[in-house]
Amino acid sequence: MTPNRKRRAVMMLRERFGVSERQACKAVGQPRSTQRLPARVVPDDEQLLVEFLIKFSKQRPRWGWRRAAKAARRDGWDVNDKRVKRLWRLHGLRVPAKKRKKRLSGIGTQIGAMSPIRPNVLWALDFQFDTTIDGRTLKMLNVIDEFTRECHAIDVHRSIDADGVVNVLDRLAAEHGFPIYLRFDNGGEFIAQAVADWCRFNSVNTIFIDPGSPWQNAWIESFNGRFRDELRDDFRCLFLSPATLSIVFRRCHRTILAEPCWLGGFGVKTKKAHHRQNPDDAFFVSNRATSYSPRRSLSKYHRR
Repeated sequence: MTPNRKRRAVMMLRERFGVSERQACKAVGQPRSTQRLPARVVPDDEQLLVEFLIKFSKQRPRWGWRRAAKAARRDGWDVNDKRVKRLWRLHGLRVPAKKRKKRLSGIGTQIGAMSPIRPNVLWALDFQFDTTIDGRTLKMLNVIDEFTRECHAIDVHRSIDADGVVNVLDRLAAEHGFPIYLRFDNGGEFIAQAVADWCRFNSVNTIFIDPGSPWQNAWIESFNGRFRDELRDDFRCLFLSPATLSIVFRRCHRTILAEPCWLGGFGVKTKKAHHRQNPDDAFFVSNRATSYSPRRSLSKYHRR
């Protein structure tokens, strides 16, 4: 606070609360000698300069006192930078600070890295984008089972919001049953209230990966890479409609993307049948259940 503002604060305390000058000056932190000095009379030209600076700050809110001083001199004011800087700060004129947006993230179950031990325990979801030959965007929602590595859905539309994700989950739940966990990133479609309500009503837990850490969702990222290399890059698909693409991708993923070579020598049906015959067998249980490294898994299963 400037001495003038403290002087006014002291006068306000004395008028409102009836305290002495000594007590008011002590509360405000104003020396009594400074309080008794007469206030400086503001010259008329300075008042006009202040009005100019206030108007300038409203017209150019992102400009500071340096540009204000140049603008004042262009307008005919004979002022230096130090005077403009003093008046600029005296009247609280400043460039507004940029507000940093808080990153939105979902609130899920804190279980760390995990490796499922049977089908239909953990589903991973992720989006992919592509463009058709006319430059329009295609948005694809991929859903896989992390135990069998089976792709349950490749849903293709021009746009997919949270309600679209819920519709896909309803369809898959009717076909395969409800999973125990869903793993996805912090995209706006996944952290939306519609998806959270669906998970809560159906007793499905959610696992959100850390922001900027796609390796924590390793299996779906690995699937996305194969999907891009073996199907999406086929230029003939770029001429088809989203509905046709959904059918084509759904038919092709079982024969191209679900090869036994990336299931440890076992196909999807073989792995499911083995689990039904030996539900307690630990043959497919990862030994890295607690030290599972998605980064290592990505590098391992990207090999041809």
